[in-house]
This record gives sequence, C-alpha cells and structure tokens, in this order.
Amino acid sequence: MKLKGRKSLQSAESRHSTLLIELQGNDEKEALNYESGDHVGVFPGNPPELVMGILKHLTNTPPINQTI
Repeated sequence: MKLKGRKSLQSAESRHSTLLIELQGNDEKEALNYESGDHVGVFPGNPPELVMGILKHLTNTPPINQTI
C-alpha cells in the first residue's frame, strides 16, 4: 500500500489529531475491509542495515527481532 493523501480533520487550534488517510493498493487484489469509525495501526519498517548500524553503538539492547 502507498499513501495517496492525508488531511487533518481538526482545526489548527485543536489539541487532538484526526487524519483522513487515502491509501492506494498495489493491485486490485489488495483490498481493505474498512468501515467508518474503524481505527488503523501503522507499523513502519526500517532497513535492517540502518537498524544494525545503530544497534552496534548501543549497550544493553534487547535481542534482535524481539518486539518491545
């Protein structure tokens, strides 16, 4: 999926954040079953080389690929 567009649904003065997100599937087979009021969690990935490059400079890190 790719981000097609986003729009804030709150005023600039609001302390809350509500976004209208438009997603574009890679093909017609990639469907989302989403209804108004549903919530979506986004879990971005990082390039493994970047993660390993950072981890080698840290001490007491959790085991690799462990969810924290």
